[in-house]
Amino acid sequence: MNESDWLTCTNPTLMLEFLKGKASDRKLRLFTVACCRRIWRLLRRKALRMAVEVSEQRADGLVSAGQLAKVAQAIEHVWPGNGDFTLESYPQIAALFCAGKGKRELRGVAFYAAMGSGRGEKKKQITLLHDIFGNPFHATTSDPSWLTWNDSTIRKLAQTIYDERAFDRLPILADALEEAGCDNPDILDHCRSGGPHVRGCWLVDLLLGKE
Repeated sequence: MNESDWLTCTNPTLMLEFLKGKASDRKLRLFTVACCRRIWRLLRRKALRMAVEVSEQRADGLVSAGQLAKVAQAIEHVWPGNGDFTLESYPQIAALFCAGKGKRELRGVAFYAAMGSGRGEKKKQITLLHDIFGNPFHATTSDPSWLTWNDSTIRKLAQTIYDERAFDRLPILADALEEAGCDNPDILDHCRSGGPHVRGCWLVDLLLGKE
């Protein structure tokens, strides 16, 4: 896959395969979480929703691998014993993989992408991939002076956006970045794009030093 393929790809599974060995477990986990949150209403069991929430906490190191493993074990029974994956079962399977550990995530999100409910959902998943992983062929860097500008306003704003999922404030972040001297169109345009934006957003991660 080259840069043009990445920017125009219509198959999220292919994009995930390209990311194998390149993306951090944290990023893959947050992508899985974002996919699960898109189908939140289908995760009717409390245990499934808990698996998603605990997995998201694990991405930030707030729970141990052991705690996550217990959650995964608690929902193992949702895996179809006959190997049949239907649209009715894929929300449960997505949550199960969300609670998985390490490289299992990549297989999980690839499965989820393949089992998504039609072209519309896959298009949304591609938007999430672009939001979380950006353009892997074009590295974007931040200027340390932006982060110290005006008593660290930009870092504080980025942290609030991340903690509160307040992605509607990204245009405000863009204004602050411009005032701090940022003229990078990739950064400013991403802030002002319609999104959706989720935890793991490459720009917020960049400003917070997250991988």
